[in-house]
Amino acid sequence: MDAIIAVVAAQNRLARRVEVDVASHHPIIDPILPELRSELADLAPQPPRIPIITTTHPCEAHSHPVMDADYWSANLRNPVRFHQAIRVAAAAEHHGCRAFIEMSPHPVLTHAITETLEGR
Repeated sequence: MDAIIAVVAAQNRLARRVEVDVASHHPIIDPILPELRSELADLAPQPPRIPIITTTHPCEAHSHPVMDADYWSANLRNPVRFHQAIRVAAAAEHHGCRAFIEMSPHPVLTHAITETLEGR
């Protein structure tokens, strides 16, 4: 991992470890998905009042996803499509978002947002 980080850093790009306990977004979690769906089955989410662009389904720009058990299972299991979501959000045909806010105790995405918006 350190060698990969060094190669990316040599290209003047940001790379760093993200401290997590579980490797989400990977087939390794497939065995827990049925239990997760079962535990979340009683969720009764309401459709959002404003359009949302999610990293789970970024191509459904400005949609109103129902964030039910299937949504959260897909969110945990599937790849995070962060780059696509930022590009969709910034697209002029979708009112071109100009401000992005990262709310996190460990900000790691601001640099990726900037790179995406700069077209890297």
